[in-house]
Amino acid sequence: MVNTKNVSRRTVAKGAAWTVPVVSLGVAGPAAAASPPATGDVQVSSACGGISIGPIGGVYTFPAYKITVTGSDLMPGSTFAVNLHAFGGVVGVVSGTPTLSGSLVAASTVNGPAVSGFNNVVDWTLTTNQPLAAGGTYNVDINMPLFVGDFVASVTSTNAVGNPDTAKTNNSACVQFAGAGIANTGKIVCTNIICLG
Repeated sequence: MVNTKNVSRRTVAKGAAWTVPVVSLGVAGPAAAASPPATGDVQVSSACGGISIGPIGGVYTFPAYKITVTGSDLMPGSTFAVNLHAFGGVVGVVSGTPTLSGSLVAASTVNGPAVSGFNNVVDWTLTTNQPLAAGGTYNVDINMPLFVGDFVASVTSTNAVGNPDTAKTNNSACVQFAGAGIANTGKIVCTNIICLG
């Protein structure tokens, strides 16, 4: 016979804890969600920027471009082509070296010639070395030194890493500086912005 007078309630509770079976309830978690496809666009627009004084007294504006990223970030390794074609009634000549500036240029590695007194074509490639955030706006200015003649300049998004760049019709823009000879050069044909000198 067991003497129950000296058994405390605490002792009974300890024993009960060891005898209660552990029931594991398996609750199915949500299936691993697949990442949604990237969305977005890279838009390039152009405008007539500040002014440059031509060597024969003409006043010209320089090309200015705005790049807008929507949807998904534009990741490092994305590329932009910047083209400057000089020509015109008076042969297109620049006295000095055209340069690039702006927030897109600061976020990129620039590959292209540093030329002086050019005639016809100068091309640069910008390769981004940091992410460009969706919802952000970035800019490129082509800084023109003194020049004679007409020119047309463009900026084009050529490889959008991480962003599908869905509306391909708006990923390039150009600025044209007046001159009837521009349309017949076989180079850039600009239909966006015409700035008169």
